[in-house]
Amino acid sequence: MKYILSLIIFTYLSVNNISAQNIPTMDGEKYENAYNYLLSDSASSNREYVVSDTLVFMERSPFWKFFQQKGESSIDCINRIDSIDNNNRFTKEYSQDLERMFGSNMKKANLYFSRISDNVLFAEYFYRYGLSMDVSRTPEKYNAGYRYLFVFDADNNVKDVLKQMVAYK
Repeated sequence: MKYILSLIIFTYLSVNNISAQNIPTMDGEKYENAYNYLLSDSASSNREYVVSDTLVFMERSPFWKFFQQKGESSIDCINRIDSIDNNNRFTKEYSQDLERMFGSNMKKANLYFSRISDNVLFAEYFYRYGLSMDVSRTPEKYNAGYRYLFVFDADNNVKDVLKQMVAYK
């Protein structure tokens, strides 16, 4: 009986951990600071952000100059960050904390965040048609938006922001 009870508890904890990944609480402040930056940045354009409850992978290549090391050629830098990106490409991770902070409305989500790594966070905002939940269906029109790279200081404040326009078909 003890064995069965232990197995049930272990299975529950494993399934709960897989389906409900959480961002560390310390990083929650960074997500909020990035979101607040976007709100203040968009005051004149009247953008409305609906945050996804899923952390998604975003390529570093649009910001390769930020990642370029001293003395490194541009092609070597791009190859290096591509090899880093290839290890994580197409990963998605549900976050209870993002849902708790921003709510959940996946069908209308137009702002996506990445995981935070080395005080760097990527965000992508789509201002045209949003992402289709059916990724096998080709969109009828181009989707456009902006990808942001947020760099945080030791106090979790936004230290620097880079912005790049993106377009998808």
